[in-house]
Formats: sequence, C-alpha cells, structure tokens
Amino acid sequence: MNVIAFIAIGSNLEDRLTNCQKAVQQLATPEIQIEKISPWYRSPALTLDGKPQPDYCNGVVQISTSLSAEELFVALKQIETKMERPEKHAKWEPRVIDLDLLLFDHMIVSTSVDLPHPTPPLTCPSGRRAKGRGMCTLTIPHPEMTKRLFVLQPLTDIAPEVVHPIEKKSIADLLKLHKCRHPQERIELWGNT
Repeated sequence: MNVIAFIAIGSNLEDRLTNCQKAVQQLATPEIQIEKISPWYRSPALTLDGKPQPDYCNGVVQISTSLSAEELFVALKQIETKMERPEKHAKWEPRVIDLDLLLFDHMIVSTSVDLPHPTPPLTCPSGRRAKGRGMCTLTIPHPEMTKRLFVLQPLTDIAPEVVHPIEKKSIADLLKLHKCRHPQERIELWGNT
C-alpha cells in the first residue's frame, strides 16, 4: 500500500535549480511516484557561524511511495551521495543537494537507520548521527520544519490542508504562525530577482 510523504529539496552550489530538478528526476522510481512539485524559492543560507554562502534554491515535493520511512530515508541519502562531491557534506556547509524527509503519512517516527556505504560523512537530514559508522537517527516529522519559512511556504503551496502530526495544526496555519513570529523573514520565487 502506498503512502504520501513530503520531501524538502535544496541546493546552494553550482546550477541550483537544475540540481533540484535532477533530484526530483532521481526520486521518480517504480517505488516512488511524484505527485506534486512546489514552486522553487530563493532563500538565504542558514549558517552556524554567519559566514556568507550562496542563496539556496528550495522546494518541496509530494510523493506516493511503497517504501517504508526508513527505506525512503536511505533512498534520499543515496541520491545525495550520487549528486554531491564527498568533501561537501559537513553540516552548515554549502551543498549541491540536500533532501529532507519532512512528513511520512501521519506517522511520528524516531528510529536509528543503518545507512549503506558509501554514505556522506556527517549528514543525517531529519535526524542526527547515531553511534556507529553508518547509523543515523531518523525523526519524522522533521524536527526543524516548523521553524523554516523555506519549507513551510512551498509545502503550503502544494498541501496547505495537511496536518502536522505533533503540532495538530495545518501546514497553512503553521505558515501563518511562523510569519507572525518572524515578520522580517523573506523568501522569493526563484527567478524573480
């Protein structure tokens, strides 16, 4: 039985829009059907130390999949590995592609996932590196998604009525709340500069 899931896609190196579009193409497999693709947005890079980085191209895709959450997470990591150079994987560094599993059906998940090798060092989107060389902790819903305009806006564009399983609010309501709390934060449609 297929379930609906949402994946955030971002890139801030090289041809960012093309990188995001290539990631969508690589997602499309017999086990993963692309249902909807949001508009693409330009947003400033989030950095730990404030060092300037190129802006990101961000969007969200809605998929239908027969994979489990863990299998989908591994598939996302494999796409990242195929698209990125190994030296570009440290957290907070610019990247060719970043794929985050935001929502998977209505599930709440916190589990360790064993990533097959080769996997990028230091990356565990929607989770953190667990003990063990290839282990990541997968957390769904993505723990940072409600804090990120560049996730909430494109997600609202394609699925405003979806309810966050922990917050018990629709994505559209979470976006409104975020904009009230952070009125100065801005993103713009890709290509509108």
